[in-house]
Amino acid sequence: MAKALAALSLLCLLFTSTLAQPKNCNCVAFRLDDIQDFYLTLGQKTVMDTFASFNAPLTLGIIAGSFGLDINQFIYVLNAINTPSKGIDVALNGWLHEDWTTLSLANQTALLTQSVTHLQSLINRRAQTFVPPFNRWNADLISALKTGGFDIFSSSVALDPPPYDTVNPGVWRFPYLAATGVQGATNVYGSTADKVISDIRSQLANFGYAVVLVTPMEFHQWTGTTYDANIVNATTVNMLSDVLSNVTKSGISITTLRGIKNFFAPNSPVPPPTVPFTLPARPTNTGNLPGGSTVNLPDTPGSTNNQNGNLNSSSQVVFSAVALLLMLLLSVNM
Repeated sequence: MAKALAALSLLCLLFTSTLAQPKNCNCVAFRLDDIQDFYLTLGQKTVMDTFASFNAPLTLGIIAGSFGLDINQFIYVLNAINTPSKGIDVALNGWLHEDWTTLSLANQTALLTQSVTHLQSLINRRAQTFVPPFNRWNADLISALKTGGFDIFSSSVALDPPPYDTVNPGVWRFPYLAATGVQGATNVYGSTADKVISDIRSQLANFGYAVVLVTPMEFHQWTGTTYDANIVNATTVNMLSDVLSNVTKSGISITTLRGIKNFFAPNSPVPPPTVPFTLPARPTNTGNLPGGSTVNLPDTPGSTNNQNGNLNSSSQVVFSAVALLLMLLLSVNM
């Protein structure tokens, strides 16, 4: 009987260690934030062109209230969204890049509705992914997202630490760890390919997926006082190409934030297909809320469940083996 118990203990240890490994999509999603009018559009386009050259999908974080009047930029982004081969997914990056933690639950809910409605009128796609400006969020925002029909939320690991529910969270949390830019004392400058790749591998190993933050700032030359809107930073562009090349050669698939969710929940619905839409008038910088109230917005854009998910096939095999061997061992020792 002692031998049977010892064998059972070893098998249980193997079973537990198998469960401790999260499901792993072996995939990474890149999130390009701060898509907006008249702001470092050369960098925005350069990043999108680089991803297109690798046939790599990309999630665009669009600032809804600051998008639609820059006709050249708007047409470029709309064409990219409407080209299935580019694999563009759309996320909402706020109304005017406001700090949502300063808003009440009622104002957050109303502003989400306003933002989604406006963006959908531009691109005919309903955003279901939210990227909070400055990566700041609170419990009210998650409640507002649920009410507004959002199912994906992406902040940063620093401001949204684990654990993460990858079974049935309501709103899926996929924060970024890696970033192509580094915040310096005065500006955002480019990181290194080695650092980005290292962080991708670290997040894959620990969470089963990886997300990379990309912004237009690090792809423009810094003059010492501002970003030069007419000159891209070739060093950072080459770094991004090196990262995409390394990831591809390593067998890590490049996907979108929604692609990560679809790995964990393959039967989830996807947004409707996109078609061109007539450009409406631009809204004002004041968010109109229900009942005639308003929320003043800045002019400058700028649950703790088990993370392991459902038992995967290997876990189920181990569990079955434990049960079978337990019965055999007990029958031998009786």
